[in-house]
Amino acid sequence: MRRGALRSLLDQCVQECGSNSRRAHRLAADRIDGLLAPRGDKPPLMESSDFSVRGVFEETVGPITTWAEAPVNELAEAITSSAFPEITNRIFHRAVIPAYELEVGPLSELVTEDQATKTQSEEVAGYTPMDGDLEMRAETMPYMETEFGEKKIRVYTGDFGRKISLTREAIFDDRTGQLLTRARGIGEVAGMHRARMIVQSIEMLPRTSFGEAATRAFVYKGTTITQANFYRADHSAVAGLDSQVNANTITDPPDTVGFTNVLDFASKMTNENGDEINVNPRDIMVPAKLWPATWRMTASPDQPDTTNRAWNFFGPSGKKPFNDPYTSPFLSTDYYWYVGNFKRQLLWLWVWKPATATLGANSELAFNNQIVAQFRFNYYGGVGHMDYRYIIRGGSA
Repeated sequence: MRRGALRSLLDQCVQECGSNSRRAHRLAADRIDGLLAPRGDKPPLMESSDFSVRGVFEETVGPITTWAEAPVNELAEAITSSAFPEITNRIFHRAVIPAYELEVGPLSELVTEDQATKTQSEEVAGYTPMDGDLEMRAETMPYMETEFGEKKIRVYTGDFGRKISLTREAIFDDRTGQLLTRARGIGEVAGMHRARMIVQSIEMLPRTSFGEAATRAFVYKGTTITQANFYRADHSAVAGLDSQVNANTITDPPDTVGFTNVLDFASKMTNENGDEINVNPRDIMVPAKLWPATWRMTASPDQPDTTNRAWNFFGPSGKKPFNDPYTSPFLSTDYYWYVGNFKRQLLWLWVWKPATATLGANSELAFNNQIVAQFRFNYYGGVGHMDYRYIIRGGSA
């Protein structure tokens, strides 16, 4: 941004807001954010790297020469009362969030998102199937009344975040590139953090995010289900579940036999009443070692794992019941793979979504550490299984 443009924008916003400085600062930040935001399929008009920390300081607080000899606590107070925190927060946000979203990748599409009403953990009310099928109504007679049983699923959430401190030296030396690199680094770590939590929940392993000794990814009606009781060939004897057989694990690799068995097992899933349900498995997640062969299974018009090269039911010449597979570095083995209707089974609860904030430093922090402002990124959320029927695990050790 050319010199003086930000100062002119601030002056205009002050005039529009009737000298309400806080509102004017927010309005100016909103307009800066509009320049930094993507425009549909077009790139933004400006990038975070187009701004200089020192330049923003000089146009929102004052000339560097004026503040060079000022006590650091006075500098921190001047920054706090200026538009500097609002504007730099938007610049920081636009550096962090794209890096975060890139690292989460397609895993975010495997969960259904909802808003939490409580922190730490929440019991989510689900409903068991109604008793019986639809009944034919005789003329002049009322429809039959039906009731749904209630089931409770507990989903655990946590507040996760990091912060960056802005020092006096970083402003005076104009370390914009260094700060934006650190901001993008936080975004990348945060994206991997969420991706890892989703994958560990799918695998039914202890989630490192929560420091779990045993997984709490599926807590059904007060019973914490273990991995051994989650992926089984028979669930009828699992304490706390629904007494249904429902096999959701096979030992085959992701080949013609394995894919055929997935469709077979999915077609035999029953609900709590023992009635057949439509699982509709679509998404496939495999370890990197199996990714090329699995991709060939979904992309080849011929069966790549047979000698007669018959038409491939699972490829473009057939019904292609599955989407193209993807992988994740957070899968814990190179042999287990997963296929199913992930979005139907996984619930992500947000207490609050990924956000950034900027805060001016207090006098003690400024005095002891030469810190004049701090940037924070955090999100508060967590994921859990709503059921066990909609994801099938394949492979064997």
